[in-house]
Amino acid sequence: MRVTCRSHSRPRVLALGMVCLGFSGLLTAQRGGAPAPPLINQSQNPMLRSFEFRSIGPAVMMGRVDDIVGSEQDPMTMYIGFATGGLWRTTDGGIHWKSMFDEMENESIGSVAIAPSDKNVVYVGKGEGNNRQSSSIGDGVWGTTDGGEHWSYLGLKETQSIQRVVVDPKDPKICFVAAVGHLFGPNKERGLYRTQDGG
Repeated sequence: MRVTCRSHSRPRVLALGMVCLGFSGLLTAQRGGAPAPPLINQSQNPMLRSFEFRSIGPAVMMGRVDDIVGSEQDPMTMYIGFATGGLWRTTDGGIHWKSMFDEMENESIGSVAIAPSDKNVVYVGKGEGNNRQSSSIGDGVWGTTDGGEHWSYLGLKETQSIQRVVVDPKDPKICFVAAVGHLFGPNKERGLYRTQDGG
């Protein structure tokens, strides 16, 4: 007994493939005139302006979460700071997240603190305090008084690594910063700092 298999669906598959290719080409043609988004942290040097940085790894070392903090006034508001992935905020309990520091030169986060008496006051210590071969350094302390819409630089750039930030429970202008300092060498900027005027 001999069985012969015939494919009646081959012409249909080819026709469907040609339709898909045509539709894809139409979409590409329509998007062709859209301008490319501007580069983040583009160099002002004429020789380097056309260069675009891309991540080349190592992926296994870049996913560290350094701090998670929630607002005592609003349990739906939280911030997460990553060793190399910047600061993220949610105002709906984690359903949606917004990146806060995309436009900054440095995105290494060491510690985040929300003022217990005012959820709009947030201090961020840059530079992870994890002493390891792939640690990323920071550029001091940043703060906001409007819930993250605008950020101000508050100093302590040479600390490089900040392990803990704590805000006074009653006065949002009083803040303590525990700076580890340079992880692989001495520096005079390490230690405990306090501000009484919001930085």
